[in-house]
Amino acid sequence: MATRRAIKSALAMGAIIAALGLYACNGAEAVQPTATSLPAVMQAQGYHAVSLRRVVSNHDVLTATINGVTGQFIVDTGAAFSIVHSPRTPRFYLSRDDALGQRPATMPTGNITLTRYRLRSISVDNRGYRLPEMTSADLSALVGIVAQTSGVNVDGIIGQDFLITNQAVIDVGQRRIYLRAP
Repeated sequence: MATRRAIKSALAMGAIIAALGLYACNGAEAVQPTATSLPAVMQAQGYHAVSLRRVVSNHDVLTATINGVTGQFIVDTGAAFSIVHSPRTPRFYLSRDDALGQRPATMPTGNITLTRYRLRSISVDNRGYRLPEMTSADLSALVGIVAQTSGVNVDGIIGQDFLITNQAVIDVGQRRIYLRAP
């Protein structure tokens, strides 16, 4: 009898945990599983779908507008920060007046200096998103490889700071990123 009671208790607890799991998505409303497509579910949750473009170098690129200037950025989930290639900071109106400081960092190509800038605006697909600061660094090796192999002139990287702040969900199979501004 004690065993049956323990099994019933465990099953009831499992059902409660499963039900609570539906509510654990970043504080979002619970989504009941249906046969609806992923784009419909994401749209219902307030996300906007943006197509990614796979280039020959095997990078996924999106078009973003930084401080009113449009550029091409690699989506890099392994990069902690969103980075503009340092020679292009003037093009994106990232000036010394907006500089917040510098810090050293190590990249596969060696040691570099990261400069942080106050960011006035960032938009993707004509929708504004949040990112309080942008980093710049010398990305010559990456920019050069992508240009050489793909013929695409990238301006930088969209990193985890942007992806987390805007609750990004990436559908790698469909080359799509879903963003929701907080």
